Amino acid sequence: MPIKEYNDRLKNEGSCSSEEKSAGDIALEILSRIESETGGNTDISRFGMEKPSWNSAYTELAEHFWEEASKTDDFETLLEAVPNYEYRNYVVMNLEDREITYRDTDRGTERFCGNVPLGVMQRDFFVIRNVNVIDGRISIEGAAGFYGMPADSPIKVRFIMGSIKTSASVISRDHVRRRGISMRVVTFRGGVGINESASSSEVSIEVEAGGHVLKDIPLKFDTFAPLSGRVKDEYFVMGGYLVSAEDAGFRLEKLPGLFAERAILKREEKYQEAIRSLGIANASEIAGRRRRAIKKRVTKRKPVWLISDRADFADDNGEALFRYASKNLSKEIDVYFVIRKSSADYERLKKYGRVVDFDSEEHKELALICDVRISSQSHEIFRNPFLNEGVFYRDLLHSGFVVAEHGISYGKDFHSWFNRSNRMIDLVIAGAEAEESIFMSKEYEFLRNEVIATGLPRFDYLENRTRKLITVMPSWRKHLAKHWDNEEGRWILRDDLSESEFACFYRSLLNDERLHEAAREYGYSICVKLHPVFRGYESELGLREEVIIADDDYKYKDIFAESALILTDFSSVVYDFAFLGKPVVYAQFDEEAVRESHTFEWSDYYDYERDGFGEVERDVEGTLSRLIEYMQNDCSLKPEYERRINDFFARRDRNNSRRAIEAILDRMGTKGNYHKR
Repeated sequence: MPIKEYNDRLKNEGSCSSEEKSAGDIALEILSRIESETGGNTDISRFGMEKPSWNSAYTELAEHFWEEASKTDDFETLLEAVPNYEYRNYVVMNLEDREITYRDTDRGTERFCGNVPLGVMQRDFFVIRNVNVIDGRISIEGAAGFYGMPADSPIKVRFIMGSIKTSASVISRDHVRRRGISMRVVTFRGGVGINESASSSEVSIEVEAGGHVLKDIPLKFDTFAPLSGRVKDEYFVMGGYLVSAEDAGFRLEKLPGLFAERAILKREEKYQEAIRSLGIANASEIAGRRRRAIKKRVTKRKPVWLISDRADFADDNGEALFRYASKNLSKEIDVYFVIRKSSADYERLKKYGRVVDFDSEEHKELALICDVRISSQSHEIFRNPFLNEGVFYRDLLHSGFVVAEHGISYGKDFHSWFNRSNRMIDLVIAGAEAEESIFMSKEYEFLRNEVIATGLPRFDYLENRTRKLITVMPSWRKHLAKHWDNEEGRWILRDDLSESEFACFYRSLLNDERLHEAAREYGYSICVKLHPVFRGYESELGLREEVIIADDDYKYKDIFAESALILTDFSSVVYDFAFLGKPVVYAQFDEEAVRESHTFEWSDYYDYERDGFGEVERDVEGTLSRLIEYMQNDCSLKPEYERRINDFFARRDRNNSRRAIEAILDRMGTKGNYHKR
């Protein structure tokens, strides 16, 4: 119903008093006035007809609406009709004639605008993301956020144990809307020493925000924490202590040296009873699996490492580390590689060591007793094969996590999702010193001993058997995906992939007769190796028969070994190829779409044309001409790009796996204990 039509109905029905009008009626009257003043602005009409808009949208029209609403006596009526406390606070913060006041109530420190409640500070946002007990110290990580606070108002987090009070380090992660901050957020990290002579200790947490000291904040737990907060009598065992959450803090009970197992099992009985009381169908299965895991954790003679790449593929840094560890550490560590039995890599990997079927019962039981997980991937499925049921195994799944990234991230800004808080990675294996320095910037939240440049382990297996082969290796596009399937451990792509700009570009380029004429003249073959995300979607590109589609059996290291040139876009495969001293061409035809939607952001410090290892092309014609030029010149590496490659790689040896394993042992210790902090 247009605003004019709505107002005509009001006139026909007769006016009513302000007290009798709903918030929606008042909002429409204000919008009608704005529309009239702006000469019938149809955007405002649409804004008014979209029912949630005036009380939930962070738009220019919403801001105009609230500026007008603040001039009326009905402002508080409208504000109270907004269900979202974040938006209520955001509205008030951006109005010059309105202010936020505070009152101490039975609910906590409560905010108000006039008589309209804006939420209780203690209930805004506070989450524990990680807890560790190591070398007589409890360390705690998490995030805290509050509405209605100006940008210059500090948030401080402190830990208290007896008479000792320590301050955590904080990093700003504010939520920013059109006009500025809607929620002040920090991630925090710190800890306090434990009185090791005491049989039990308690640590509490207090937060100072906007000049208010907040205590007794209810604890909530993120997926990485060893507790969930969802089951009674939860606990975890670490560093010689039995730890539980109590009274908005943590209680630590020192385990008796000779009778530690008995104390743990006694506490386990209470926890299993709590699980059974929930009435879930497989409570007995969970209890049995937990009992077996606890017994194995106590009796195992060697630490256990679980190593993986993707659920269906190996041939990455995980495989390289598995091969090295199985050969060199088998006397000290039980090493397993996890991959689906249906994978083409499953049987092949058996010649290097022990291989376990991904998502099998053996995999799940090993996940509960392992000391370290090592992977080229950082998704949750690679650390928690139980998915939602993992809530009942939080304590047992709480072991070290090492990521040897499947690609060098230098030149891209991943800090918004690949950071300590979002991934809770204990050690990142970086491919080069330049990448290490980027991960050490405060936005990534890693400490000095949590990132180390060893070189990528898979570099050790790179070979140079160049033949006349040009391989096209495009990276995936997040905007081509519908969603991430956690059970499958992969992205599900859009139904219209074949009509996408991505498919059209490569179809036009790779089906162009001029490309194939040049390939025949100079003796080259054209191959396409799609990103694993595109597995099963190869036919969507509609390529001619001469183009070789590399399947799973054609491994990346073989492609790097045999290809004379690689055409890619934003993919990190260029670093493997450049490591071998071979030429690269970048086809960046959809740069804007990738900038807007991919999992990384563009880095200010990196320019592909200035810093990349090859030419950057923007369309089919330019890319085609460049490929033909390289074929004419026998795909020789140009001097400028050779210089850039040499400057980037300080070391181009075959000791990357050894350095990475040494870094893991140094960080985790042979027993998986994070002994260096």
